[in-house]
This record gives sequence, structure tokens and C-alpha cells, in this order.
Amino acid sequence: RAFGMDWDFEILPNGKGDFYDFIPAAQTVSNGKTVNTPASVIVVGKLSIRIRDPKDLSKVIATITKVSTGEKEFVPGMTWGGMIKSAESDALKKGASRMGIALDLYWQDSDEDYIETMSKEKIEE
Repeated sequence: RAFGMDWDFEILPNGKGDFYDFIPAAQTVSNGKTVNTPASVIVVGKLSIRIRDPKDLSKVIATITKVSTGEKEFVPGMTWGGMIKSAESDALKKGASRMGIALDLYWQDSDEDYIETMSKEKIEE
């Protein structure tokens, strides 16, 4: 029941008015090597959270909005709908992380990296 379930997520149209961008597969040459890039779908999503007055829940005192992108590369056997759903989920997760939601899932790794870096710096001194 995050935020009293007072949030929403929507897919925004791109500059051409479409809700999804399909990027076709491509083959390029880089440093003499052929690189294959699979097809993908890209979406832009907007996550909005409304903050209500605790004394009067009918009043919205602030709205926080984050816009983010999501992408899913084509995987053989995956349907077009599956690619879109995955790209939408990716955009929602990115928007939530930009809001600071569930950062504790990543914080422990950051703490361990920081401690390791600080320990190395002290040894070098």
C-alpha cells in the first residue's frame, strides 16, 4: 500500500505521437569487428505520486512526477506484446528508483563498495 495507493503510471507518446518506438536490428562494423544489435522496443513512462494532507485526505498538497524510459531487446520466441510489457515494466522500475522507492535493495551493495574503497585508501596512505 505504498503512498496509500495514490499513484499512477502512464506511457507517454514520443515526439512522433506513438507510444512505442521500435528499433530494428542492425549490423555495424566497429574496429574491424561486426557487431549485431538486436531489435528492441522503447517506451517513455511517467510515474506520479500524490501526497495528501494528513488532516484532510481529500486535499492533494504535492504531486511528485518522474519520467523515465524502458527498453526490451528482442528475444527469439518473445511476442511483440511481451516486449512492450517488459519495456513498460522497465520504465516503471526506473521511475520508482528515481523517486527513491526501494533503494534499500541496492544500498547494502553501495555500503560494501564504499567500505572497500575507504579501506584501500587508508592502506595506501
